Amino acid sequence: MAEIRVNSTGGVKLYDADDSHYAQIKAGTITSNVDAITLGHDTVTIADNLSLGSDSAVLKFGADSDVTITHDPDDGLFFKSAATGDDNPFLLTLQTGETDLAANDVIGKIAFQAPDEGTGTDAILVSAAIQARAEGDHSSSSNATSIDFMTGASEAAATKLTLTSAGHLLPATDDAQDLGSSSKQFRDIYTGDLNLNNTRHRKNEVDGTSGSWTIQEGKDDLYLLNRLNNKKYKFNLTEVK
Repeated sequence: MAEIRVNSTGGVKLYDADDSHYAQIKAGTITSNVDAITLGHDTVTIADNLSLGSDSAVLKFGADSDVTITHDPDDGLFFKSAATGDDNPFLLTLQTGETDLAANDVIGKIAFQAPDEGTGTDAILVSAAIQARAEGDHSSSSNATSIDFMTGASEAAATKLTLTSAGHLLPATDDAQDLGSSSKQFRDIYTGDLNLNNTRHRKNEVDGTSGSWTIQEGKDDLYLLNRLNNKKYKFNLTEVK
């Protein structure tokens, strides 16, 4: 039959009926001479740290272990769903417990940081982040949400680019961010009308004035609309054969 024995070193061993398998409790540690220990209770509470002591250790979830988190030695974690059918990606959902979302409430956020960087100060602040932010009060008919892309320069990461609920891609600050650079340009631009406006922040390099223009396409011509005086112009086009 099963037995409970006290070791000479002060530990307690719990033996099974055939006296070959045991679990030992000593100095707050549970060990066993078998590969697995089953804790048959709805809830297991661990007062402090939980350590998985071997490389490539695996946490398994579900009655059939269909979701796993595996240690990637010296690097991180692998998240995997065991489902093999079509269109079964691994799903990670960030949920807030907030019950009354208002404008600018952050619903979820992923942050990137190097807290052990030796130079300290700015270097140990959050360097980048992606967050979901409510655009307004959520209701039974609205869950409008923006995605903010945040980066740091000499600061904790701040929003530099926002994708709105309507699908618009906006800079965080007017006339502050560039699309491409002198050394890394986008190959082609596909757009409808082209709206040009430098009236709010700068003047041109030729005559020092500012303007607001729209270039539109016609069947046979390109048109230029002056948004300040409502005058309309047509480009002079020469056909090349």
